[in-house]
Amino acid sequence: MGALLSVLIDPKRAVFLSVVVGWAATLYFGRRVARVPVAQLVVGTLVITATALAGARLHYLLGSSTAAGVTGRLADSGVHAGGGVIGLVLGLLLVVRLLGLSPAVLADVSAMAAGVALAVYRLGCFARGCCFGTPSDLPWAIRYDRHSAAFLLHVQARLVDANDQWSAPVHPLPLYFAAAALAITTIGAALHRLRRFDGEIALVGLTLFSLSTLGLEFLRASVPGQVRWGPLPQLVWIAAGLSLASVVTLAMTERAARRAVEYGRRSPRH
Repeated sequence: MGALLSVLIDPKRAVFLSVVVGWAATLYFGRRVARVPVAQLVVGTLVITATALAGARLHYLLGSSTAAGVTGRLADSGVHAGGGVIGLVLGLLLVVRLLGLSPAVLADVSAMAAGVALAVYRLGCFARGCCFGTPSDLPWAIRYDRHSAAFLLHVQARLVDANDQWSAPVHPLPLYFAAAALAITTIGAALHRLRRFDGEIALVGLTLFSLSTLGLEFLRASVPGQVRWGPLPQLVWIAAGLSLASVVTLAMTERAARRAVEYGRRSPRH
């Protein structure tokens, strides 16, 4: 684990490694689970990776502060998952038009693979000390060293002394995000054989991602210059919007699937 974290501490390496892992997971799930042709799978994955990364990076740039101090110590090549989801959806639409692939099947594959890729990147967040949580006295709370953004923030908030070596204990928020991402992949793979329609895994994964993100965002430590929309940070509003949209869409499609099954059972057989 130490060797992995030493690699992931560099933001660019973390992004690269998460993309490689995501690619491997996409090829695995695409071939072994969804039976997507290799050529179409490779091209589709290239397009989706590019649009997802572009969306995640753009979201980070639009939502980041240029304030000095604490934010100056955060990753300068960060990404935000919300923008990545939007970019992924746009990529799916583009792939459908270019390759004629089923958007629902490709979305299912992408959902299962994205969880693994996100988990790897979140380990990078943990290694770098960004996305740290609020102070906590739980047994698994962690401390960051005096060179971290968390330490500087806690000195400013007078939670620790400037001569101390460690920050106050905080929630290991990146590990929470990583666990949620792995759960999405695990649940998606387990449900694939039980799905009632193509795209169900993607909708379940998006719902789990949105709801878990919404809950965990309230444990994210506030930093100077953080973008807020009214009383709440921008990321909370985005997670809330994604949660509402995914829950409603999943409920409507599940209801339509149940009705289709019931109609099929009632229809006379010839």
